[in-house]
Amino acid sequence: MSKGEFYSKGYYAGLAPEPRFRKVLEIAARLGGERLLDIGCGDGSFTILLQEALKAKEVAGIEIAPEAIAAIEKKGIKAYRLDIDEQAFPFSNDYFDVVYCGEIIAHLFNPDHLLDEVHRILKPGGKCIITTPNLAGWP
Repeated sequence: MSKGEFYSKGYYAGLAPEPRFRKVLEIAARLGGERLLDIGCGDGSFTILLQEALKAKEVAGIEIAPEAIAAIEKKGIKAYRLDIDEQAFPFSNDYFDVVYCGEIIAHLFNPDHLLDEVHRILKPGGKCIITTPNLAGWP
C-alpha cells in the first residue's frame, strides 16, 4: 500500500469505534468550542468527528505528510504542513478553544516545543486533549 492509499482510504476512520477514541469524542462533546486544531490530523476523518462533537465552526489541521494534507483538504479542512518538533505554528496567540494531539506526543524528539506552542495558541481557559497508547491508561 502506498502512502497516498493509506491516507485516501481513511486510516483514522477505522479507529473511531475504539474505546479510547470514543472517550475522546465524549470529552469533546462536553467541552464544546468554536475553534478546533487537530495536530497530527492524518486524513481528517477523526478531525471531522471532533468538529461534530465540539460543534466547532472553524477547524484546522497540522500534519507532516503531504499525502495526508491532500486528503484532509479534499474534506474541506484547512491543513498546514509542518514539523511540530521544530516549527512555530502559523496561528496567533490565544486563538483556539480546543487543541487535539492524538497519538503523536510519543513520537516527538522535542515534546516541550509542541506543548509550548499549544499553550501559546490556546485561548485562556482553552483545553488540550492529548492521547497516547498506554496499556495502563484510562480506557
